[in-house]
Amino acid sequence: MKLDLKHTIGERVREVRRQMGFTQAELAEMTDLSVSYISYIECGKKIMSVKTLIKIVDALNVTANELLYGQQKADASSYHIDMDLILSQCDEEQRRIIYLIANVILNSM
Repeated sequence: MKLDLKHTIGERVREVRRQMGFTQAELAEMTDLSVSYISYIECGKKIMSVKTLIKIVDALNVTANELLYGQQKADASSYHIDMDLILSQCDEEQRRIIYLIANVILNSM
């Protein structure tokens, strides 16, 4: 199981953009990027430059760490995007093992 960083970061951009209530067109306008480029980033077809990353984090009012490493703000429900991404890249047996491990951890807390 190997995470594709372009997809991971793109998914995080999409999630934060949606949480903020922005369309791709609105984010594109705020960052002076094209709508198609925002779409490519969100779909994992393009990896953004540092300059573009700065424009996006400024527009979305998040930190680069939140987009690059998945460090979320206090809202624990926002971790679901990372879990969904991880699980989507697993086969059925891997998902079952992750489920069992999560249950053991929860029961031990």
